[in-house]
Amino acid sequence: MTTQSDNFEKQIKRIKELLESSEAEIIWDDKIADPDTGQLRQIDITIRKDGKVTHVECRKRGSKQDVMWIEELVGRKDSLGADKMIAVSASGFTGPAILKAKAKGIFLRDLQTVTEEEIQSWGNKSTIRLGLYRYLNPKLELFFDQTLMGKIDSSEQENILAEILSTDNPILSDLLKLLREHLRKTKLTDKPANIKMRVFFEPNTYLVGGMSIAGAGVEGDFFNDQLIYETASVLLYGAPHELKNDRCANIELFDFEGFEITNKFKKSCCICVDISSIPFPKNSIFNGRLIVNFTEERAIKRIETVGMLDQSQFSIGKGTFNVGFVSE
Repeated sequence: MTTQSDNFEKQIKRIKELLESSEAEIIWDDKIADPDTGQLRQIDITIRKDGKVTHVECRKRGSKQDVMWIEELVGRKDSLGADKMIAVSASGFTGPAILKAKAKGIFLRDLQTVTEEEIQSWGNKSTIRLGLYRYLNPKLELFFDQTLMGKIDSSEQENILAEILSTDNPILSDLLKLLREHLRKTKLTDKPANIKMRVFFEPNTYLVGGMSIAGAGVEGDFFNDQLIYETASVLLYGAPHELKNDRCANIELFDFEGFEITNKFKKSCCICVDISSIPFPKNSIFNGRLIVNFTEERAIKRIETVGMLDQSQFSIGKGTFNVGFVSE
């Protein structure tokens, strides 16, 4: 199973969570025992409610799904004893598949894309604002015990810089977390202000080149900024025969893949954001502020975040990196 398929199934799960009552139990990637063989069988989404079980199978393919998949689902429904089977296709269904599903009691759902003109005519574009700390002229300094002064020459400083910029060394990411907390306590504006921060560590908390880092300092001209995105596209969820205005839910997508708003029309929504997918500019730190502006009142049922919160883009080179020495 691909990440793309997983993400599509999770999209459908969020829709079902909005459409179903709070008493329903909804499980993604469920495993149930085959009543005949006892072997575990995988179900994309299982919905349990009022003693009834619904299986939801999802496909994100490039072409419309045909009769063969519907017949396969008829067999799975009977074999696993589901009370109801829903087939969801991102690309829709062929005519014969729709007829077969109707004859065999398989419920069909697809996603229709709304055009840019339709989105504009509805006047219901959402806007998201992501808060950032931006900085100019960043400088980074690492401190070592003064007994290492003769060992760390200019060549060794280059090795140290290369190592701390690697993903395997946690010093830089941890330092940026501390910096973000420091900046939260500072009354920044949208005008750059020079900020300095120094921290010192217990021996052997962080190592580079086998040497213990005694402390670190960051300096730069910091200011508040934000990224702003509007709804870029909308997918409408419903039965194949339903008109766009009659569909029960939609998914708002933005210019990067990690953010979406799933809406139950005119009632409630859930928000999903993958922080690690946000295209942060260089020399910036996500400050943790996420603002969503709707054009009409909605009840937010859930906010789901994935990925690392402490995302940043930090640009440091030879001219902006220095090594210092301290005594114990």
